[in-house]
Formats: sequence, structure tokens, C-alpha cells
Amino acid sequence: MSDYLFIDRQHQLDLALTSLASVDCMGVDTESSGYYTYFSELCLIQISAGEQHYIIDTLAGLNLDGLGPLFADPGITKIFHAAGSDIVELKRDLKFDFVNVFDTMIACRMLGHDSCSLLSLVKHYKNIELEKKEQKSNWKKRPLTRSQLDYANLDTVYLEELMRTMSAELAELNLSEEIQEEFDWIASRTGQNVEDPAERDLDPNGWLRIRGAIDLPPQQRAVVKILYEIRDQRARKENLAAFRLVTNDALLRILRKKPKSVRDLEQLRAINPVMLRKDGERLLEALQTSGEITDDQLPKPSAEDNPELRALVRRLKRWRGRVAEFRGMDPSMIVTNKALFKLAEVKPRDLSELKELQLLTDWKARNYGEHLLGIVHGTYNGELPENLPRLPEQVREARMAKTGARS
Repeated sequence: MSDYLFIDRQHQLDLALTSLASVDCMGVDTESSGYYTYFSELCLIQISAGEQHYIIDTLAGLNLDGLGPLFADPGITKIFHAAGSDIVELKRDLKFDFVNVFDTMIACRMLGHDSCSLLSLVKHYKNIELEKKEQKSNWKKRPLTRSQLDYANLDTVYLEELMRTMSAELAELNLSEEIQEEFDWIASRTGQNVEDPAERDLDPNGWLRIRGAIDLPPQQRAVVKILYEIRDQRARKENLAAFRLVTNDALLRILRKKPKSVRDLEQLRAINPVMLRKDGERLLEALQTSGEITDDQLPKPSAEDNPELRALVRRLKRWRGRVAEFRGMDPSMIVTNKALFKLAEVKPRDLSELKELQLLTDWKARNYGEHLLGIVHGTYNGELPENLPRLPEQVREARMAKTGARS
């Protein structure tokens, strides 16, 4: 276990910032409260640079502004694993900008690994087993335990070594330019318009995400919608993750059991005591609603349900699958599903319009753009893009054996 400094005093942070200003790369991770709270809050920032390892308590009232220049410094490589979620947290809570990012998870996927968790990478490259027991820890609770801090530290300790090894592999396979554009894309576009959760309105159709809700009779749909809204309102007020008040399955169980009293609700053993005490009567009233949500009142089908569009997306996915098989990569590293649906919906006329959609990196637009446009407009001749870097034959064969070359 490497030594680390837990920082919860301003002078500690100021000294750490002075030291970090001279490094050329640093591993970064964050811990947030989203598994426990309605409004996700940044709780820790972990940084490793060489032999320096810091865990910064972001709830300790520190002035964290000095970290911003480090993340925006093009001379310092910021190494993350699954950078997207960390960058969103840091942009939302601290308004930081990011330049020069390396994401070990994206590198892992580009290199064709079967599993791309940090645990798998550390095991593969270092033959070290990391602990998992604090993965769902409550990072907002203070004081933090030694076990929590040890776990948090290990999330960054190996990132620099992983980056250097994987960078060499990527360069050997002629993948450096392609993946650098992926990293630049993540740094600049992730969390571009990140929203303050406190200002986000309740999604009026959020109840439809409850599995089975749409298949209920009209009157029961109306009940579930009200139960969902009551839960959301309480979750906001208490700043508790909604499922910690009552799970989706429990909402449907309340509907089926039709309890007559708060005591009946309590006996279901499915509702957080806070919600039971404050909203028990409201839940019972919701069960008596006479309202209905009929089929014609449900949200209109999205563009993705258009048969013609779906057929075009299937053609795009078949092309993507062929390219992924040829290169030995996961299909999502070629073009994402979201990008394919948008292409099929908008049907850009040329490369200029394709680039304006901002769906692809410049590398992908150069190497895949004409083929994608050909499929969209029915002019594709069946040829694959030329001169694409490929993973070693054994990696391609292993991926084909595992996936059946499915897209």
C-alpha cells in the first residue's frame, strides 16, 4: 500500500498544489455521493503523481480553485479510468476545464481487451488484485474510514503505469492518432452543458421507466405516476436517492397490495421510515385516484420507432459490425448507437454537414464518413474503408469467437 496524504486543511492543499505544478502527468479519480443522495455531490478528489498520492476532501470547505489550472494545463496529462463520469462531476461542481486527458478504459476498449474495469486492467498488467468492498461506500459520510481511504487511493496509484504501457501498445499498433482524438473529444465535450440537478424539473414521463408500468391498466398507470411523483418530491427534500425511499418494484407492490392504512404500508416493509412518516397518507390517497392514463395519452413514439429509420440503422449497424470484425474492436469504438440513430434521422448530405452534427471525431469523419453517407443515401458499394489499423490476428479471432462478430 502506497503512502498517501488525506487533505482536509487549506495549507495541506496549497503545499500539494505547489508540488503538483511541476509534474508532467497525474492520475485522477473522484468519489461522489450519487448512490446515496438525490443530488450527486463531489466528495473526494484523488490524485497520484509519481510518488505523491493525495486524497482531497472536497466537503471540508477548502478553496479548490488552484486545481483548475492543473486540469487545464496542456503540459500535464490527466489520467482517468472512465473519464466521463469524473469530468462531469468536476465540471458541474467546480466548473473546471480539461485539456490533455488519457482514459485507460477507452484505451482498453481500443486494444480489444475482454474486460475493461480498473480491477481487470491492474490484474492484467500488474498481476495485482484490487479490493472491491468499498465500491458502494457512502462517500459523503464523515469521518471516512481507513478502509475507504485505502480503497480511494488505489483508484489512482496504478494509472500512470497503465498509461505508459498502454500508450506503447497503441503506438505499436498505429492507433495513437485515432485514440488521441477520442481523448480530446472526451475532454472538450463531456459535460459541455452539465445541468445543476437542483434546477432540473421532474420528468413527467419518468414513471414509464418503471418496468411494467406501461402495461398496466389506465387507472393503475395513473396511480403509479402519482406514487412516482410523491417519491421524487420526498427524495428531493431529503436529498436521498429515490430508490432508498422505496424501490420501483416496491411501488408496484404497493399498487397490487392496496393497503388501507399507514399500518398496512408499514407491514409491507418496503418504505423508508422517513417517507412512511411524512408521506404515508399521501400514498394511501394516491391509491384511491379515479384518474386514468389511456394509450392515447402516452408519449408519442420517438423517431427511433419509425420503421424506415430503424431499417436504415440496421444497415448502418451491419456496416459497423463488418468494420469492427475487420479491425478486431468492440463495435462501439467504431461509431456509437446514438451517432448511428442521429445519422439516420438527419441524413446529412455531405461531409461538411456530417461534421456539423458533431457526432464523430475528425479521424472517424475522415475514415468512415464517406461510407456512412453512402449507406444513408443508398450509394454504398460494399467496400470497407482503406488503410485502417487492425489489432493483432489473435485478438481479432478471440473477439470474433466471443461475440460471433455481432454488431
